[in-house]
This record gives sequence, structure tokens and C-alpha cells, in this order.
Amino acid sequence: MDFLKKHIGLLISTVVCLVLMLVLILTIRGKSKNVEQGNVKVKEQQDLLAQISTRGGYALSKKNVDIARQNREQVAGEINRLLLELYRKSRIERQNISALEAIRYVKDQVRDMKETLEEKDIVAGAAADNFSFSAVVATRTLPPASDVPRILRQVSIVKEIVTWAAASYLTEFKSVSRPLGLEVKTRDTYSLTPLSMTVVGGLPQIQEFVNSLQTKSQYLFVVRSISFSSVQKGASGEADGRGGRGEAARGALPPPGLAPSGTVAVKPRQERLVFKPGQLSVDLAVDLLEFKNPNAEAEE
Repeated sequence: MDFLKKHIGLLISTVVCLVLMLVLILTIRGKSKNVEQGNVKVKEQQDLLAQISTRGGYALSKKNVDIARQNREQVAGEINRLLLELYRKSRIERQNISALEAIRYVKDQVRDMKETLEEKDIVAGAAADNFSFSAVVATRTLPPASDVPRILRQVSIVKEIVTWAAASYLTEFKSVSRPLGLEVKTRDTYSLTPLSMTVVGGLPQIQEFVNSLQTKSQYLFVVRSISFSSVQKGASGEADGRGGRGEAARGALPPPGLAPSGTVAVKPRQERLVFKPGQLSVDLAVDLLEFKNPNAEAEE
């Protein structure tokens, strides 16, 4: 007992060391168990990779490879059918005529477009004169043979727009332009033709025009941008207070003051136009999409 009393500090240190050693042993055993479990999982993954690499009935088996190939072919077939349907829907028929015949054809189509608007009492603005084909109409030289199909294609596109403008009973077809001229933007599966126009009409007529281009047209038009501004007065400066469906009210002819030649002085139709309340001037930018034939490397 005297020894323990004299060496109480040594005894306490020994006990503490034993406890710490026991804790350390238990910790090491726990860590060792975790390592063993980790090694087992690693071994399982290595075995799985070995089986896959040797096509031992897993993901790269012949059966699964065949299934994957069939799925790929099925998806490729569906995509091809979709592209073919879009091609047929958006295809603009080409015409095979001479350059001289093309000039005559463009002039005839411009005249037809003007008459189409006039039949619905729609004003063609000065900026819409010849519907962006003034250079072709006024030319004294024949276009290159390579340009003929491209010119006729653009005429078909603009005429489609004018047709739906007339069918929508707009008030005025102010302008239409083709920013790229005869050129198009080419993408992997389709070509893109941008067009810009300004039209005037009531909101229902504007809605009908825009919706018709996108849903009823024989071609694929996509609206890129649209902006509105209110129109209350015509060029005569007189506001028309009557309601209506957004059609233009034609101002009365000026008093029949005879000119020196004995003819009646009549202003152009554009200058006599008086808009009804609620008329909107709309700047519309659209893209026409024409898809490529997925079964042909090059389109004629």
C-alpha cells in the first residue's frame, strides 16, 4: 500500500494509457472493417467491368447491342419521316422558264397582286409599289439564267403574303421588303428567307392576317417580330368617328372643281384614305422556312 501511495501518479498514468490503448485498438478495428468492406465493393466493380469488357451477358451483350441498334434505326426513321413531311409541306415548286418569260411572269404577278388588293378595297402604299420587284419590272436587261428560279420563288412567297392580306380585309398594305434579296440563310435541314412588311388594319384583321400566315398558308411562315402603333387619322387629316370592323372609310371626292383642261381634280386613293378609330399600323417580320429533302444530298 505504501508503494501505491508513493507512486499514485504513476498508477494513474498507467491506467490512462491502458484506456487510450483500448480506444485506439477499437478504432483501428473499426477502420479495418470499413476498409475490408470498401475492398469488397471495389472487387465487385472490378468484376463487373471485367464482365462488361468481355461481353459476359451485361450491357454489351449481342442481344443488347442489337436492341440498341434497332432503337437507333427506329428513331432515325421517325426523324426522316418528319423531315420528309416538312419538306413536302414547305416545298415551293420551281418553274422552268426562260429569262424573258420570267420578266413577263413577274410583271403579270405584280399586276395580279395589285388587283387582288383592289378587289378587297385595300390600299397598296407607295412603298409597296411592285411589291419589292421594281428592279425586275423596270429592268432592260435579262437576268442570268441561274437567277430565274430564285426570282420566281420570291414572287411566289410575296404573292402568298398578299393573298392572305387580302383575305384578312386589311385596310392598307403599306410595304413589303426582302432584306436578303434573292439570297437565303442556309441551315442543316432547311433554308430561311426573311421578309418584312408594314400593314394597317383593325386588331381583328391584324390577328387574322398573322394567324393565317402561320396556320392556313401553304408555306411555313414563322413570325420573328411584331410591333404596333396606333393610327387615328388618314392623310386628309380627318378622323372618322364611326365604328366598324377595321376597314378603311373612303373619304368623299373633293368638290368637282374643274381643272383648266376640263377634267375633275381627284387626289390619289392613298391621299383620300381616312382611317376608322382603332386602326393599327403593324411592322411585321417573318421567316419563311423551306426544308430540304432528307432523301437527296442536293436539291435541284
